[in-house]
Amino acid sequence: MSERIWIYDSTLFAGDHAPGHSMRAEDKPRMAEALDRMGVDIIEAGMPDDDSDIESIRRVAQVLRGAKISIICRTRPEDIMAAAQISRRAPRVRLNVFTAVSPQHMKHRLNMDAAETLAVIRNGITAARAHAEDVQWTAEDATRAEPEFLCRAIETAIRAGASTINIADSVGYGVPAEMAQIVQMVKNRVPDIDRAVLSVDCPNDLGLALANSLAALDAGARQVTVTLGGIGARAGHAALEEVVMAIRTRQDRLAYETGVVSEYLAPAAKLLGELTGFTPQPSKPVIGLNVFSQESGIHLDGRAYDVMTPESVGRDKSELVLGKYSGRSFFRAKLRTLGFELDDIALDAAYARFQDFAERRRKVSDEDLRVIVTATEGLPRERVTFVGLGVKSGSFGPQEAELEIDMDGQRQKARAMGKGPVDACFKAMRILVPHDDVILTHYELKALTQGSDAKGEVNVRLSGGGHSYNGIGIDPDVIVASVRAYIDALNRMLAGRDAENHHQNA
Repeated sequence: MSERIWIYDSTLFAGDHAPGHSMRAEDKPRMAEALDRMGVDIIEAGMPDDDSDIESIRRVAQVLRGAKISIICRTRPEDIMAAAQISRRAPRVRLNVFTAVSPQHMKHRLNMDAAETLAVIRNGITAARAHAEDVQWTAEDATRAEPEFLCRAIETAIRAGASTINIADSVGYGVPAEMAQIVQMVKNRVPDIDRAVLSVDCPNDLGLALANSLAALDAGARQVTVTLGGIGARAGHAALEEVVMAIRTRQDRLAYETGVVSEYLAPAAKLLGELTGFTPQPSKPVIGLNVFSQESGIHLDGRAYDVMTPESVGRDKSELVLGKYSGRSFFRAKLRTLGFELDDIALDAAYARFQDFAERRRKVSDEDLRVIVTATEGLPRERVTFVGLGVKSGSFGPQEAELEIDMDGQRQKARAMGKGPVDACFKAMRILVPHDDVILTHYELKALTQGSDAKGEVNVRLSGGGHSYNGIGIDPDVIVASVRAYIDALNRMLAGRDAENHHQNA
């Protein structure tokens, strides 16, 4: 029988400390609901530093139905009292009291010796237990603590009433063997350790958060601290999705179970992105866009390379992506899925057009393939080209754009207003090239180089009629890059529709 692992999620607190990723107070309940629905056991809502933090924690507590809310606080009486006032209104609450235990922190940050630190731990947990039955004590910077003192501190915490002991590798200093050794030492040397659940909190400064967490579980820890997407201060924390899917996927070596419904992982990550602007790297484990997409080359059958299914994390399907390294055999197989059956001569010609196209594009979509196959006289020319652009922007007055393009050899110009310069440009584009049946479903801007003169790359996606059309634009002016990306997507849309009409009339 698998042993139960408790998932302690700190996306709303530790994750909120990631630079540029902070959530608004009204957004946190939405994220908490998603985590609660997923089956996370404990949700750390924050630390009651001021009135705004207290109100935010209260709002999170109101939406939880299954998860227990955790309130983190220092071993100060005022902190514990503030947390206690919130806990009175929450049906299921945990107070997480933390104390630094490393020599570096005790001496330079707390200005306390070992005896004083033990007294603070004892008094803080005793005060917390007066207000909550469930008290967790976090040993901050535990991986740099003296082993003998760490054991004494944990023993003190348990005797004072802590039911969960959290060993925090606060600076991301530990390595897997060390984390396992610490857990084993605590289990072997601390009296009454069986009265508490042993937990670990592993930041990712050395890229070892997942490995450290799994090593600790293997050594006997039964709770792990995580954040969705691994977000957090510095390099972040152990990622919720990585811990959950490692356990689910490798049951032969990790005979544990969690209460998390993994099918909610991808939708929750999407919500996190909407609320924080957090965009994971395409290769990010479990939730990255490339996890279930491969550019077919030697990987002819992508299913042989998937260790988990996209459906298991809430994604639709696995996708093999065509690119310049894709071989002829996969090219033929891909065309068959689109309804094209070509003889060898036609296939050779289409494959040559495909290679020419792939040299200029990072990714070849299904819509692009339809154009490539039907364009028997060569790839179609781009019907829309960028000519010029002028914008009125800033905080005063409406934003306005005047856009000039070449459409099928004819110069055209239009002016439009929008909520920003990019929005105004895109509205002008709709005037010049009507396409009311297509909507903008993705817009992403990133810098290709550093400095104030950096080149910007914009990726857009237009969707409609069951098809999607991606576009890329690069320019030192990000507004121009946005327009070039939109025109790129439009050209793909127009070429795809022309190809479809040609195929139907053939």
